[in-house]
Amino acid sequence: MADDGTRFPRGFPDALMSIIQSEGPASLFRGWWPAYCRLGPHAILTFPLLEQVRKALGLQYL
Repeated sequence: MADDGTRFPRGFPDALMSIIQSEGPASLFRGWWPAYCRLGPHAILTFPLLEQVRKALGLQYL
């Protein structure tokens, strides 16, 4: 392969610093709101429902 001068990150910390330097720290949170809108209602419904199921079955810990 010819060396075209493209530098690839050598690990997670290097990739993280490369993203922060090239796109800014706010880029780490890009897509957070849509993900929360998708997963938030699931968590809001699942945890109270799980509590009620545990109470109905008489379980202390699951």
